[in-house]
Amino acid sequence: MTTILEAKNQIKKHFEDRWNNRTPIYWDNETTETVKKNIPWVRGSIRLAVGGQQTLGSPGNRMFNRYGYLIFQVFIPSNQKTQISDELVQAILDIFDGAEVGDVNIIKGSPTFVNFEKAWYQQNVQFNISFSEFK
Repeated sequence: MTTILEAKNQIKKHFEDRWNNRTPIYWDNETTETVKKNIPWVRGSIRLAVGGQQTLGSPGNRMFNRYGYLIFQVFIPSNQKTQISDELVQAILDIFDGAEVGDVNIIKGSPTFVNFEKAWYQQNVQFNISFSEFK
């Protein structure tokens, strides 16, 4: 059985154990006020989407599937080589592509260029996630 909180904690631990402090990482609702303007950094978000009851049965024996997205926003300071961003994106893909993280399945890693602003160049990496909970 995997609750939403357990799934999120499994994903965060899996990432942090393999990221090797390449950059600072900020998760949902964590302040980025400490971001320095001259170093790359990453924000991780876990968003639930659709889901619901999959089996009938008595309480404690009903399966509920949960689906959602794991999204990493990769920021590098503008006027740096995009190779830095590409290397960070590749590292995220290597950590999660096709991974089973505890009871969470992670598939379909997709990198996407998002934005180039005055201060930051940004790429995102999005994965589909799924897990089940018994209630």
